[in-house]
Amino acid sequence: KLSLSDVEKLTFEKDLPNKSLGYNNKFIWIKLILPIDSSKNLLEISYPLDVVILHARDNSGANLHLVWKETTKNHSRSHIFETSKINKSLPVYLEIQSKTSLIIPIKHGTYESYLRNTAVAQFLLGSFYGILFIGIIFSLILLISTKEKLYLLITLFLSSYFIFQLSLNKM
Repeated sequence: KLSLSDVEKLTFEKDLPNKSLGYNNKFIWIKLILPIDSSKNLLEISYPLDVVILHARDNSGANLHLVWKETTKNHSRSHIFETSKINKSLPVYLEIQSKTSLIIPIKHGTYESYLRNTAVAQFLLGSFYGILFIGIIFSLILLISTKEKLYLLITLFLSSYFIFQLSLNKM
């Protein structure tokens, strides 16, 4: 396990080629340089990962160690870190681990923009699930009224797809 002092001595690749690191169960370290903009105080990783730890220094030079784990009772699909206490003239390091694919879409923004984007995403997700649920109910009605096996297959397919999407989105 590396400390912040150890990581600061390492050299990093300039850019992530496509923000996807494939499947890997090891801890991955990412170096970020945050723009010095006092209005942007949230760092968001909008992909469900198992462990995300933010390492930085505050304005006094002390180590900040902010941990987000899957066990946290957070119903958001994003990992959110408050960056107002971070010294933005120094790099920030993310320590990331996931048992699934490592895709790392990182955004630095304001709390208002996060809420606005979350509201839009939740509305679209709710619309998707609503349409899927209406399809299940409609195929059930057709199954009951016509007794066709085809509608049983359609109902089973839509129900299993509905459950799959719920598990995929960690709902």
